[in-house]
Amino acid sequence: MYTLNDIKSDYDLSSEEIEDIKRAFGINDLDDEISKELAEEISMIAQYGEDEDEFYRRLNAVVDSRPIPEINPPEPEPEKISEIETEDEGPIIDATDDTDDKKPRIEHAIIHVAEITDIADDPTVRFGSIPTTSNLVFVRTLSDSEIKDIRLGEKIGDGLEGDVYKTELTDKGTPLVAKIFNRSHCTRRREEKIKLFLNRYKKDKFGNITEGYFFAGICFPYRALENDQGEFIGYLMPEAKGVELSELLTSSRFNEVLPNADKRTLINIALNILEKILFLHQHDILVGDVSAKNILVKNSREVFFVDTDSYQIGRFPSPNYTDNFVPPENQKRLDSGERHADFMRTQGNELFSIAVLLFNILMMGQYPYNHKSREGQDEKSELWFYPYPERQIDEIILANRFNRIPDASWARMYDHLHYKVIEAFWDTFDKRGKHNTEETRYFVEDWQRLMTEYRRGISNNGWLLKADHDDVLLYPPHFRHAPKIKYEICKECDREFSQRYMKNGVCQLCRDEARSNKYVYLEKTCDYPGCNKRVRIPREQYERITRLTDAQKQKSELARWSQYCYNHRMTRCKGCKKEFHACDLNEQGLCEECRKEVQCSGCKHTFLQKDLVNGLCINCRDPKKNCALCGELVRVKECNEDGLCKDCQEKYVKLKCENCGRVFYTTHYEHDTLNPSLCPNCPPKRTLLGFKKGRQSKEGKFAKES
Repeated sequence: MYTLNDIKSDYDLSSEEIEDIKRAFGINDLDDEISKELAEEISMIAQYGEDEDEFYRRLNAVVDSRPIPEINPPEPEPEKISEIETEDEGPIIDATDDTDDKKPRIEHAIIHVAEITDIADDPTVRFGSIPTTSNLVFVRTLSDSEIKDIRLGEKIGDGLEGDVYKTELTDKGTPLVAKIFNRSHCTRRREEKIKLFLNRYKKDKFGNITEGYFFAGICFPYRALENDQGEFIGYLMPEAKGVELSELLTSSRFNEVLPNADKRTLINIALNILEKILFLHQHDILVGDVSAKNILVKNSREVFFVDTDSYQIGRFPSPNYTDNFVPPENQKRLDSGERHADFMRTQGNELFSIAVLLFNILMMGQYPYNHKSREGQDEKSELWFYPYPERQIDEIILANRFNRIPDASWARMYDHLHYKVIEAFWDTFDKRGKHNTEETRYFVEDWQRLMTEYRRGISNNGWLLKADHDDVLLYPPHFRHAPKIKYEICKECDREFSQRYMKNGVCQLCRDEARSNKYVYLEKTCDYPGCNKRVRIPREQYERITRLTDAQKQKSELARWSQYCYNHRMTRCKGCKKEFHACDLNEQGLCEECRKEVQCSGCKHTFLQKDLVNGLCINCRDPKKNCALCGELVRVKECNEDGLCKDCQEKYVKLKCENCGRVFYTTHYEHDTLNPSLCPNCPPKRTLLGFKKGRQSKEGKFAKES
């Protein structure tokens, strides 16, 4: 049990300071029971009671980051993160518009970027080895007064930089794991960066850590690790559990990890992520490599940040990055040959990546700049093209604009977002947006306000759901409905439109296409069971159909099915052999998963997903090498332990020189006739009767030193 009275007696605080703490944290009485986390947070401020300036600086930081509640009556319970039920509170203040003086002022966390460090990337492991499972590693206490040994357990993860192992250690009930770097990543710069994380830890008079980077779900370095030679090899960190967010959003495991999930679940995950990033920004830390692959999701309430040693802190840059999350200004530097490890990122760079991450979450794994290319368009102008509209608009304009979006389901998903979120995305990603530059992008606090308003709008009885109850669905079946307007499905294209665009069951788009002669309508209906639509064929393909015989026309699906049924026919992917709708396959007949470019875990080169087996390309699954004798390129599994191919194994015999001990090779004929005992490098020894018995091998060019 913790109370404010105990903290007052421990740190000898004045009555005025106690009253300020009560108001800042919403505590009514000195004897009210408070949580352990709140007591630790108050203690971090109370220890500076003698230094009035530092005390109020830290207290004001808490006040600026949370609303100050009234002492009487008691503060109501905070709103829960998931499955909320709120009443309709009417329109909420838009934090992104600064024109209204009545709106609350948002205090943004401003990050001060230092100059890059001049510490070289010299290796730290020179004499010792890199430990693995069952090996001992050594950890120092914060005061360096004691060294403890730890035995590494089972390997639970691996990556490009190193491996992660279980340990028997815990910290306040949280299991600790060990991240052991590869030899090439054990460098002096990385060691100093880990020390910078650890230098923030301080202890009070009771031996408890009172200052440092503590936030539930952020797996910060806990202690540095050394090998048996005292060389830096890695660090301890809290264990993270869950599924990678990137895998979760694009796989069938979504319903398994998050059962009965809807749009509110995604917003709760986004708010959890924003809360952690804001904490980092308040401590002058940039994530750097903001991406869905560095975030693990256990459920909508528990989100973990991993790979924290790559964060940008102090003078140490973040060396990693992920495609699709790099802002345009940094992409130019990468294209010119620079590396992320060579320059410091700015807060504006990170704010772009955060916006991409939020778009990725709300759109179920999609990225803002994915679009259909237009013929004859310059590739550079198309690179940063944002295909989505600025706001929710009429269906006809919407459908024409969405011709650049690869899939219609993405368009429906986007149209059902909160209109303020749509405008914020457009302002950030479109070249015409007012928040498109590095200096004007939305801060984390702005996104928090928008997401909180969005969550309230689609909660039970929310004002957004009153207009369209499908706003809460992950994959809405239609575009967003406007209130008090009736909708109808077009007979030709199966799209839904309001009745003002319909005539005789056909939408305005289909009527316009018929007038423009874009399609040729045949005098027959679709042969697909249950479909009675007229068969229409694109005009550029009609001439090819007219050359077919009647028997060939009967076999042609294009001439027998309606356009909708033809585009949605089940077709096997040439990569994974699974069945998909034809419209979901590209020109090469590959599904979205198979046409992804994935890095081979062996050689680190990029290949299509379909060309990898268990994460390895064909060269890594069946590697080749040069034969040690003939030099021919052969498969590794066909070579023996000496590196000889099958032909050389059959042609040559391995011998050892009696004089120098070198290994050399000779043919079977010379071995049977001459029986050589000396290698070509050793001359025969002279005896009284002449040369010693045994001759040099004529195949001296194949001699090999052992």
